[in-house]
Amino acid sequence: MNKFKIFSLFTLSLCFLACTPTKKITYDYTQIESLKDSVSIDNSFSVFILEDVRKGVEDSEKILDSGRLYGQGNDRICINSDKHYTPEKTVARQVSEAIHYHIKQTDIFENMAMNTDEMDYSLKGSVMRLYGEQKFSKRASAAQSFGLIGAIATADIKSPGKIRITLTNLRLVDNKSNMEIPLDDIDLQFEGQYRIDGDCWFIYDHVNEYLKETIRLRLIPNIIEKIASLN
Repeated sequence: MNKFKIFSLFTLSLCFLACTPTKKITYDYTQIESLKDSVSIDNSFSVFILEDVRKGVEDSEKILDSGRLYGQGNDRICINSDKHYTPEKTVARQVSEAIHYHIKQTDIFENMAMNTDEMDYSLKGSVMRLYGEQKFSKRASAAQSFGLIGAIATADIKSPGKIRITLTNLRLVDNKSNMEIPLDDIDLQFEGQYRIDGDCWFIYDHVNEYLKETIRLRLIPNIIEKIASLN
């Protein structure tokens, strides 16, 4: 196990004892591949804060109303509860900023901003789901009380889980003509075995990772294809 991983586990175990941590919707944007050698769009682009329409939607209700641990007995699951996202910014704003920073890192537009119609094109839409769950691990939970030793001993434990991300009412706005150009809705579900910790924090990281994949695999190609058809 590398030193960084051990340090991260140690820091996490200390924080469980000394503070009430929160999670952000973000990831390492410096790792995003530049696309400027293959795609170059001579337009400026803005990302507006998406509308949050998760209330009343299947799965989304769980994370809006519950804590990180959901259910009872052997049916318990870890979920990315809204209660433990950083309160400084709404979930919808954090998702919107992730989209903005991700697209900016690809270098496909000559200029980018957020929440302004002064760019050539703008992206608008709604967040319907940003949901993750995975089966709770009794073993990981029991090891949590042993601090760093327990964290290291259970660092590679995995449990089955799923992540579902749904972005709807997506559209480009041509700010010169005020014309709205619809984009396809995005509804992706990922299932697999994911690393699990005893306090249900890793699920937030898994959701962030698959938000990145959703933006990379579906949203950016949709935007590129649509703008190319307009120019």
